[in-house]
Amino acid sequence: MLGLSANLNYYLFNGNVDLRKGIFRLCESIREEMSLDPSDA
Repeated sequence: MLGLSANLNYYLFNGNVDLRKGIFRLCESIREEMSLDPSDA
C-alpha cells in the first residue's frame, strides 16, 4: 500500500525512463518533459 501525504507534491510521468541511471535521470525527465522542478519545496 502507498501512503500519500497532503504536504508533498506528486508527479505522474507517463513516459519511458531508464531507472538504472538513478533518481537524477528521473528528475531530469520531469524537468525536461513536464517543465516542473521536483526539487521545489
